Amino acid sequence: MRAWRLTWKPSMSVSNCEKTNEVSVMNRTADISSEQVTPEEVERRVQEYRRLGYLRRLPAQVVYAESHWRCPWPNCDYRIAGIHFQLEKMGGDSQPDLLAAWWQGPGLVGKCPYCNQFVLYGLREKSMVSDPTLIPQSLMPENWHQIAHLVIRPSKEKLVELDCQPQ
Repeated sequence: MRAWRLTWKPSMSVSNCEKTNEVSVMNRTADISSEQVTPEEVERRVQEYRRLGYLRRLPAQVVYAESHWRCPWPNCDYRIAGIHFQLEKMGGDSQPDLLAAWWQGPGLVGKCPYCNQFVLYGLREKSMVSDPTLIPQSLMPENWHQIAHLVIRPSKEKLVELDCQPQ
C-alpha cells in the first residue's frame, strides 16, 4: 500500500475570505433584534416543527419559558424547566401513540411528581387535567418522571432560603 504524506504549504493556512477595511465577511452578524414576527407566522413555524418532528420521529422533549416552569395546579410550586421524556424506555406498545400525542396532539399527560395531580405537558406550556381518561392516547405510565430526564428549578423563595443566587 502506498503511504500518503501531507506536505504543509504556507498557502494552506491562508483563508480565501477577503477582508475589507470595515468587517471581515466571515464575522458579520445579522441584527435580528428589530425583526418582528407575526403571531400567524409563529403558529405556522410551530406547526411545521410539529409536522417535521413527527415525520422524522424525533424524541419528545421540551424546554419551557420561565413563565411556564411552575406546575399549573394551585398550591404546587414544583418547577420543571425542561423534559426529555424518553418514550422508548416507557415500555409496552404505547410509544407510537405517545409520540403521535406529542407531535400531532395536545401533548403528554402524567402526574406532577410533587402534587400527584395530572398535568398536560405540551409543546409550549403545561395545563391542569381533571380527567385523563378523556385523552387516553396521551397518558404516560405512573412512573414517567422516574424514566424521563427532568430539569428542575427551585423557586426563588427556596433559593433565598438556601442562600443561593439565581442563575
